[in-house]
Amino acid sequence: MWQAELKQMEERLRLQMHTATRPYDAWTSLKYMALLSAFGVCAALCYPLLWVGMALLCFMPSSQLYAPPLVVLAALGTVYGSGMLTIYYVNAYLGVPLTDLGVSFSFAILSLAAVTAAEKHQVKKESDRTSGCGRQVLSLWKYTITPIVALSFVLQFGWPGALFGATSFVLVLKIFRAVLLKLCWAGCPSPGEQMRVLLSGDSFPPKLDGVQNFARNTIQALVRDGHKVHVFCSNGSPTT
Repeated sequence: MWQAELKQMEERLRLQMHTATRPYDAWTSLKYMALLSAFGVCAALCYPLLWVGMALLCFMPSSQLYAPPLVVLAALGTVYGSGMLTIYYVNAYLGVPLTDLGVSFSFAILSLAAVTAAEKHQVKKESDRTSGCGRQVLSLWKYTITPIVALSFVLQFGWPGALFGATSFVLVLKIFRAVLLKLCWAGCPSPGEQMRVLLSGDSFPPKLDGVQNFARNTIQALVRDGHKVHVFCSNGSPTT
């Protein structure tokens, strides 16, 4: 009996693997992005109601069932609402036409998609000697050239001046980031040095789910290496 059930389960898994979405499937990614954007726009329009709902959940006994969807929708509403407000103020108060904003956004999306496809192709050639140089070129295009060109479309003065201004702005941001990392970087612990680690999350034993399994395995590995782990969670006061 169990052999027939096992065979049926294997057939079902094989069918799921055959029909599953392949990595970097552009069409499926666009469909999910459109769906996510629709939810984000709706969440932005209903943003105050989401916060009212989360406030009401504090007084409900079974709030854990409804809290995760509301938190996700509130996060989407924050992101998409901030973007919509930014587009409105840039267009209304800075005088940037919507066509320029659309061109800038479209270039950024197409450029990131092209770099992602190139990175996928580059992964297949890890043994190639030029792969390291190729990754550097892709990183330069993704994190430097793309923001410069996208920003130059938005700046409302001549093209050479806009390109120079965008380049200067991006370089200043990179210098600021490098200085900030230099000031805040604590360094790597030396071999044998004990670390004090704070692990936070919404799930911890005796609750059973994937998050607590990951937390438990992480804690066990850190303790096994001689580190001290403290846990901050939302369900009780664990003694581990």
